[in-house]
Amino acid sequence: MVRVLVLACIVLIGNIRSASASEAGLDTTVVRSPRGAMLRSLAVPGWGQFYNQKTIKAGVIVAAEVGSVVAFFVRRNEIRRNQIPGQTFERNIFLFSTLGVIFYSMADAYVDAHLDGVDWGAIEADLGKQDRMVRVVVRLRF
Repeated sequence: MVRVLVLACIVLIGNIRSASASEAGLDTTVVRSPRGAMLRSLAVPGWGQFYNQKTIKAGVIVAAEVGSVVAFFVRRNEIRRNQIPGQTFERNIFLFSTLGVIFYSMADAYVDAHLDGVDWGAIEADLGKQDRMVRVVVRLRF
């Protein structure tokens, strides 16, 4: 819960800074560091995605982590309360899924930040009205 509150505060502060810079007419082109994005996701899963401005993906990652952590603690308390032997496997699945979400978040933030500066090109479509032909031009730049 603390991670979510910290993440929300950081996002709000970051949005205030970017709004004031854009209002001043300054160049707001930001070069995102892949390493910085990865370390942000290590600290709080989803923070690296917010840093890369992938807010929907960040929300999904935060929800997956919160759900996995809650499921881990609920299952752990059930096992302790009912004294069920041999049920730690299910609890550990939630622990490993939490770790998996963290590692996925780190890798995804790194790749998104790395590919942010790539000019992928353009797709153009021309609907020829005279000859009733559709022409699609794809330009890729690497």
